[in-house]
Amino acid sequence: MKNYYQVNMDVDRRRCLIVGGDDEALEKIERLHECRAVIHVVAKKTLPAIDRHVAEGHATCRTGPFEPADVTRDTFLVMNCVKTEPALSQLIFDTCRALGVLICSYDQPQFCDFTMPGLVRAGRMRIAVSSGASSPGLSGGVRKGLEQIFDGRFNDFVETFVAYREKLAATGLDPKERKRILRRALAGFTMQGTISYPTWYATGRAPNENGE
Repeated sequence: MKNYYQVNMDVDRRRCLIVGGDDEALEKIERLHECRAVIHVVAKKTLPAIDRHVAEGHATCRTGPFEPADVTRDTFLVMNCVKTEPALSQLIFDTCRALGVLICSYDQPQFCDFTMPGLVRAGRMRIAVSSGASSPGLSGGVRKGLEQIFDGRFNDFVETFVAYREKLAATGLDPKERKRILRRALAGFTMQGTISYPTWYATGRAPNENGE
């Protein structure tokens, strides 16, 4: 198991290559488009939703198998969404390593420079959840739980607070005084939550291979 270094990556106007055309590729396209990346897709077949992104100018696409030439020198990162072809994953990984391009292969940590955490979207807020590729299912459960906490009211609070912060910044107050006022404005903000565990954890008897 590796320990990953958590960062927020700036992909604005940077070329990002996605290999594959299924649901996983679509999710990557949507996240990259939100961050204004320059997206190129190469896949033997793509979902209609991906075709719509291409038609709307959110991405470009080449239909066919991956070729090393798809990773150009101006490519910032590559996301391999094909996990059923180890030889292909190895080729993509080797190609990226030779050019010094960051590579992430879906559900294949041995072919990754970085992994994609689960993402909770709450208005402007982004909360990443990761188990270091050790337990994607558990990460997904944590993400779903957080999505229930960060509801529409939280989104409204974030927007209200951001507007207040921007208004305060426009007054020309001393930065230290502005920081003090903002801290006071957040004084009543707290978070509370509960966690429910499966019964087998309480009894100390993990389910067997039959799920019993």
